[in-house]
Amino acid sequence: LLVASLAVHAVEGNAMIYSAAINAAGKGQRWDYALELLDSAREVAVLLDVITYNCAINACRRGLQWASSLHLFREMGLAGLEADAMTYQAAIRTCGAGRQWRWAALLQEEAVSKGLAVAPPGLRGKAWSLHPTVAHGAGERFASDAGQAATGSAEAPGGA
Repeated sequence: LLVASLAVHAVEGNAMIYSAAINAAGKGQRWDYALELLDSAREVAVLLDVITYNCAINACRRGLQWASSLHLFREMGLAGLEADAMTYQAAIRTCGAGRQWRWAALLQEEAVSKGLAVAPPGLRGKAWSLHPTVAHGAGERFASDAGQAATGSAEAPGGA
């Protein structure tokens, strides 16, 4: 409604307005509408930023849409945007909520390798490090694996 009223009043939407609307949709458990808003922003050539993607990834987390989250994560990188700690944390939590521990571990390792402080998804310390699907060196495979999962060309590690 907020974004639709922009056109009626000839107000130009920007990344901040779309981010707020995407965030509100996510908080309202409307991850699907949040992604529609993201598409709408692209259609009207809004220059999307990291915050906008973070809001969309968080909306996916609330809707337990881990594959959509990984797709957005990958898309963000292809758009030349650098994921920050909040981006990684949202994607890790989304994968954890979807019980996609391998993806969560890959994201965790990549974030740590970039010097970003992120927490494991819903597991604490030792339990996380002992989880059977957490593999040493997993971060090196993340970019390739995430690309395949986001495009649907491969099954996610640990099964989908």
